[in-house]
Amino acid sequence: MKKIILSLLIFTSCNQNSVEPIVSVESTEVDYLEIDEEPEELIKVKFRGINAMLPANYPLEILEYEGIDLLTISLLPPNSNGIKINGSTGKTILEITKSVRGKYKLSDEYNLENFKRYFPLLKLEELKQNESIIVDYINKLMGFEIATLLSQLEDKDFSENMHSKKGRILKTDCDTSINPELSYYLAHSFWMNWAGLLAAKNASFDLQQYRFPGSDGSGKADAYRHGVWACLTAKNGFYPYCGKSRRIELTRGFCASHEVNSCNSDLADAIDLHNNERSLHFYDLYSYYSASGLSSAVDNWAAFSGAILNSPITDISQIANFPNNLLWEQ
Repeated sequence: MKKIILSLLIFTSCNQNSVEPIVSVESTEVDYLEIDEEPEELIKVKFRGINAMLPANYPLEILEYEGIDLLTISLLPPNSNGIKINGSTGKTILEITKSVRGKYKLSDEYNLENFKRYFPLLKLEELKQNESIIVDYINKLMGFEIATLLSQLEDKDFSENMHSKKGRILKTDCDTSINPELSYYLAHSFWMNWAGLLAAKNASFDLQQYRFPGSDGSGKADAYRHGVWACLTAKNGFYPYCGKSRRIELTRGFCASHEVNSCNSDLADAIDLHNNERSLHFYDLYSYYSASGLSSAVDNWAAFSGAILNSPITDISQIANFPNNLLWEQ
């Protein structure tokens, strides 16, 4: 069974600086939900030069869909596209993800042989030789299936208790109805663990509130939060078979998507992206730590090492002058 357990443990002593909040995302063997499948009609398609099979009721265009296309599908009214996803179900995004992963028998590892039904002409050795293409194809199917199942839900709030941003200077022309984080996730759902992404984001807010009690989340508190968030995301927001370099690449994209239609000023967006990079650099150095060990380490680095610049940044051109600091605006 896969359990994502978010715990905020506060250890105190007489020395105030020894207070260490530890956020732990605890993982055991992945629990996926297997649904009895009905016979499925498949049609031949070509994907990056490889012969593959596609469910006949799926549009051919899904092989070219990007995150925004999948997000658009997820927001359609229930029963509007008439497409049935064989062998999957769910009433929340977490249940749906578990169900779709069960269809492909994904756990802490993946087995290429479980994908052979979509590549019947390929021998196992050929599957291995074309592994990146095979996985990308399954990722395309999964993204479409999760998005389509999400569209069947009456409640389109997919935040699953993800904290929202507060206390920011807002742009006047922003669209807060768009969920770019979900868009990015749907485009990479083979690798990314929505429950872990939520846990990492919520943990960064919880830690920020602990380190900066009473703060509205702006200023140094914002610098701190981004300083821990990307690191915790890279550690906890992916399935075990996702390697370190891919985690860093996808975390960079996921955190950058967070700034799309963020309603922040251009300066705030640039600062957030810079702070995400500093956080990812910390992950790159200490990714071998346990989840709880890394959360404690990145918290102490962001809170006590002097990483946060003492004075605010007032112009984007200043950011390059402080490559090793966490930055903030007034």
